[in-house]
Amino acid sequence: MLAASGAPTAERSRRLRQASTAARRRSAGARARASKAFADNWNARLEYLYVDLGNASGSLATPVIPLSGAPLVVGYRSHSADNILRFAVNYRFGGTRGCGAAARVRYNRALSPADLRDFLKLLDEYKLDATLLELDTPGVMLLHCPPDWQCIFSDNVAVAHRRLDVL
Repeated sequence: MLAASGAPTAERSRRLRQASTAARRRSAGARARASKAFADNWNARLEYLYVDLGNASGSLATPVIPLSGAPLVVGYRSHSADNILRFAVNYRFGGTRGCGAAARVRYNRALSPADLRDFLKLLDEYKLDATLLELDTPGVMLLHCPPDWQCIFSDNVAVAHRRLDVL
């Protein structure tokens, strides 16, 4: 038999606080992705995701007090993990179609410049006063040399440079 209680005593309030939810969560995830272009501006992508949100457990005290006087406590435990497989077909608007082979050659040259003068000429031609390049791009080392360029940020992923004559 259960009985509802009137005003909670200090002891009951303490028990209710002790029986509150205590959850410990550790999460992990992994992703594998493959993408393949199959026509101008079209590509297909297959992606696998594994998500593990870890365990959650705890207890919950109900406001109903049995005749014994001890709070009624309900415990729970759960584990959340999921496997997700996604397939997508993408269309790139604008893309490279119509810009011509010359534009693609210039773009590729900017990504991996053959010599410093050519790379700096390309930066001047497009009036670029700052760059953000991946760390393994050859342009990163080339911009450390000229006196009118300064490295303003660097980490293990990217490097940012700015032209010194621009405020």
